[in-house]
Formats: sequence, C-alpha cells, structure tokens
Amino acid sequence: MATPTTEPPSTAADVATVGRVAASGGRSRLALVVSPRSVVSWVAGVFLTASLIAALLLCGLFVAPSIGLAAYDPAAPPRRAPIIPPAVPEGAREDWAVWSYVDKINQAWGKDWPLAIEWFEDLDARYPGNPMVYDKLYAAYIEDGRTLQAKGDLEGARRRYEDAAAYDPSRGVAQDFLAELDKLQSTRQ
Repeated sequence: MATPTTEPPSTAADVATVGRVAASGGRSRLALVVSPRSVVSWVAGVFLTASLIAALLLCGLFVAPSIGLAAYDPAAPPRRAPIIPPAVPEGAREDWAVWSYVDKINQAWGKDWPLAIEWFEDLDARYPGNPMVYDKLYAAYIEDGRTLQAKGDLEGARRRYEDAAAYDPSRGVAQDFLAELDKLQSTRQ
C-alpha cells in the first residue's frame, strides 16, 4: 500500500495525486494542501474586511452623515419638510391634474402663500376656467396681501391686492383692502 509523502506537492498534478492516494487505501484521510498564494489572499481578505469595518465604525457611520451640515441648534424653530411641486405631464386629464395640484397646494396653503399662488397660477394657465381655481387663487392673493401688510410690506401687499382686483374685478374684497391700505398710508405721511 502506498502512503502519501509528507512533502508538500509542488504542482496541481501533484495535488491531485496526493488526493487520490489519500482517498484510496482503505482509510479515509483528508489531505489538506494549502498553497502560499491562497494563504496570502485569505489573510489579505480578512485584513481588508477588518479594516473596512473599523473605518466604518470609527469614521463612516459617525462622520460621513455630518460632513457639510450646519450644527444642530436646539433653540431654532423646527424646519418644515420641503414641498415637492406637482408633476403633471402635458396633456393630462384635467381632473387628475387638479387633484395633483391641490394635493401639493394644500401642503403650502396658509404657510407659503407665494408658492400656493404660483401653483394656482400654473394650474389656471394650463386648465383655465376651473371654478375652484378661480375662487382659491383670488383668496390666496388676498391672504398673501394681508400677510405682507401685517409684516409691514405695504408695497408687496398693494401688489397682491391689485393682482386680486385684476383677476376678478367683480368682487369688492380686493378694492376694500386697497382702500384700507390707501387710508393707512395717508395717515403715516
């Protein structure tokens, strides 16, 4: 019966021979043959994996998310999430477009009047004559004017009231606010 040599095989053919010799002979023997190249690649893989995990724990997980961000100020008021504009393709059905615009306008309504006005004007330009848009755009002009007037921006308020009066001259609300604004400005001078 032939016994395997204790010297490590030097070629792939020798490895196969050692494996056959070890498997034959009535006894099962495991011939573990490891080449220096496979040891080096295994050690390199373990080293790289450990290095990556260490780098992520020390730097990546804690430093990377905060690069380029302003420092957190707990005394600052909470920030609102951005409102994504409506995405209505050209030629879309009016009912679908109105629903999409109104869904986004509702997020800005009462918080960001210029944005709500911009989107209502866009919707009105694409689908003119919608009665809901007609009422809401007029109301948004008036409310933005009132907000600007409360902040002391009388010229901005005047522009918004004039926009409302030009948009629907049959209503008297914008004219009443313009008259009140004229009275307020004459008392200040």
